[in-house]
Amino acid sequence: MAEADEKAETAAQTTPRYIGSFALDPAGFLLFGPTAALEFGAGRWTGAASFRWLNPGLLANELFLGSSDSFAFSAGGGLRGRYYFQDGFKGAHVGAIFELLSANVENQPALIVSKSLYFVPQVEGGYRFAWGRFFVGPSASFGYAAQLSAVVENLPGGTNAGSYGVANRSSVYGSARIDLGVLF
Repeated sequence: MAEADEKAETAAQTTPRYIGSFALDPAGFLLFGPTAALEFGAGRWTGAASFRWLNPGLLANELFLGSSDSFAFSAGGGLRGRYYFQDGFKGAHVGAIFELLSANVENQPALIVSKSLYFVPQVEGGYRFAWGRFFVGPSASFGYAAQLSAVVENLPGGTNAGSYGVANRSSVYGSARIDLGVLF
């Protein structure tokens, strides 16, 4: 019995106690834009705030832009909660993400900009591989991008925004990420 207590005490002493992490998702350049996230937690539960820059995402450009279109500054912010199945914010995890994305698509030949706002609730799962304080964390998420608002406005010099209609582009949403980060 005393030996088991000593092993448990030794294991508790060797598992570092982290309070959070900071991560960047460079895979976002291929998908829906790179993301930065700041995470805090206790035990096996964490909460995070994130920022996504939609413009450089190759898949976002393919899905949202026509041949004459380009992104004006488009970004989003989100909140995420996770449960890790191991201590130390590592290993397998599941969670929920709530993201608000603003997409601003300019069409210079027509001198218009389409502004859309989306709410994107998602469920996610993944695995965080940790080496000391550093980690790589692949994950996948699935949800629904619900368009909250959309409007077409004139760019400077434009006069025909009223002749364009807006379409509801709500849809099922799926994505993946590969977080590179540090625990603190």
